[in-house]
Amino acid sequence: MPMSRSSLIVLMGSIALQASLAGAQSTTVNLAAAKPLAPKTAPPKTAPAKIAPPKIAPAKIGLAPKAVSAAKPVSTPKPATPQPRVAVVQAIPIPRTAFLSDMDAEFSRLDGNRDGIVTRLELEAAQSRALAMGAARKAQQLFAQVDVDRNGQISPAEFTRAMSSAPGKPNAAPLLAQYDGNHDGSISLVEYRTVTLTNFDRMDSDKDGVVTVAEQRAAGILKR
Repeated sequence: MPMSRSSLIVLMGSIALQASLAGAQSTTVNLAAAKPLAPKTAPPKTAPAKIAPPKIAPAKIGLAPKAVSAAKPVSTPKPATPQPRVAVVQAIPIPRTAFLSDMDAEFSRLDGNRDGIVTRLELEAAQSRALAMGAARKAQQLFAQVDVDRNGQISPAEFTRAMSSAPGKPNAAPLLAQYDGNHDGSISLVEYRTVTLTNFDRMDSDKDGVVTVAEQRAAGILKR
């Protein structure tokens, strides 16, 4: 039976609807059978690594430790025997003016009452003082010799034995014979200067007013 145009359109629409429903059911079954998809996880954000500056330990400045050696036994030194001191005189040229000044000072030392005249008694007194000073120096040397254990002490007997040698007696005769030009038993400053300057002028061979070291050696004052 021939179908009209409208019936044909209805039939074709019905077939298309059924096909559409069948496709929808198939899609529903497939969707039900499909495994659920895991949620997408965003990749973790990686923070940039922080690089700390290297720590530099403060340099320790110090001296290297010295090796400790074993202590050596300390030996007790024996007390040295004291030796008498020897005065060292340096030879120097002597001007005439300096020599005269020294001789005047020596004359004043002899002239006890400062009257410009040196008498026999004053000479003997000056010699006694010189002898006493010499005896004191000798006593110091003897003290060092007698003090055997070097403890700075000696017994009265030891000191008496050291001082047993009495100083010599003063004798003014040789000096009076040398300086007392008018033989009046005393020495004036003029007499003293006359002798001493004569000795100076005798040593001053080139007469330049200075007695050099060579001239002192030539005169026998200094050892060669």
